[in-house]
Amino acid sequence: MILSGTGITTPIEFKVTKWKPVTNLALQWVKTVSGNWVATDREADNDTYDCDLEVYGHEYYVNQVLKAIGDNREAGSNVLSLTKFSADGGDMLFGADIDYSGGLSVTVTKLGERKQKSWHGHGVSMRMRVLSPSFTGSATMPDLKYVERGYKGDSTWTITKPESQNGTFAYVDNAYDSGYWEGEVRLSTTNMRNFRRYIATTRGTAFNVGVLGGVLFPWGPRRTGTMPIPVKLIDFDDKGMDGLQYWIMELKIAEQVVEI
Repeated sequence: MILSGTGITTPIEFKVTKWKPVTNLALQWVKTVSGNWVATDREADNDTYDCDLEVYGHEYYVNQVLKAIGDNREAGSNVLSLTKFSADGGDMLFGADIDYSGGLSVTVTKLGERKQKSWHGHGVSMRMRVLSPSFTGSATMPDLKYVERGYKGDSTWTITKPESQNGTFAYVDNAYDSGYWEGEVRLSTTNMRNFRRYIATTRGTAFNVGVLGGVLFPWGPRRTGTMPIPVKLIDFDDKGMDGLQYWIMELKIAEQVVEI
């Protein structure tokens, strides 16, 4: 990538050693007494697409990057330009569904301390936000067939047991033990791009999951969950790329129960 902007005399190569997308949709989730989840939505214009990254290299190089950011600030801009992303897709810092073809306008929202990590090597971490991004991909739901080990599939116990002063219990049962599933799935770049667009456009509404590979009881043994199952995606975390062809996405999906 090439870093440039107002106040930067000479554009410099921007070499990122590690990075992770940080995407936040403008949704706020609340669980109702029925066990379902509902969201208030401030609309897609308020979604944010950030990246936590580290620049590492010879001390002179890291100093050059920090000087460029400082020169941009001194020029009163604080808007940087990133161009010439790698052809193999390894520079998709802000997520697979961002359109990188024309370059990006970004700003640094957090800047860490410069640290020595080897004899001549220094590093600095930062968070960048892409400004007014364009998107690519088709908003389609892929099969979630490559599930990583260690997922959680269970349902809540909506019974409370208030204790009286004499030590006896009263049992209050809501009877809506809605299910949830938390785990990581592996997706190809194309599927990750489409999935990110799908959840960004579906937002707080329910959708069907047709395949959850190898998962027999997504809500645990107390509730049925025959595929396809209607769910809401109440949380997700894009873990970034795993190699050059796959991505890891952590999901938390919630069962939609019949309300009475």
